[in-house]
Amino acid sequence: MQLLYLDSRKAYLFKDELDGIASRLSIRVSYLDSKEDLHRKIDMFTSQYKDGNCFVAGPKPMVDSVSGYLQKNNVPKRNIKKDAFFGYS
Repeated sequence: MQLLYLDSRKAYLFKDELDGIASRLSIRVSYLDSKEDLHRKIDMFTSQYKDGNCFVAGPKPMVDSVSGYLQKNNVPKRNIKKDAFFGYS
């Protein structure tokens, strides 16, 4: 399992907790600070795991943007689960 955490301010809330969870389970966490880095990681993921599931959570504009990018990279819509946080921009 791969977790991509994007925060342009590099604040990474709950970083210690996520790192602790990742050390006990088979989860890799990548901390990213730009959309370009996110797109590179998505490209790597989609080239390796054609039928992988993607969970996208965050502010609605970001969720929509990332979901659209995933679909353009041939991730079926049924494999994309979304959780939009309303009230954030």
